[in-house]
Amino acid sequence: DDIAREDIPALVDAVCRLTGHAQVQVVAHCIGAAMFSMAVLSGRLHGAAGSRIARAVLMQVGPQVELPRAS
Repeated sequence: DDIAREDIPALVDAVCRLTGHAQVQVVAHCIGAAMFSMAVLSGRLHGAAGSRIARAVLMQVGPQVELPRAS
């Protein structure tokens, strides 16, 4: 949960800051795809101008993953 709430949004912010782009493109696999999904559903990947994610490709998210409700 900490990775989805804190680490992934911080990573996206850092990439945007370092590249000068407002959005990033994401390719995530397995547990990374599950953590990324949790980050998106939490609403923490939105900036003042909207979504920080341009596109996302998620692979191998297993059928047993339970994502928490966004609060």
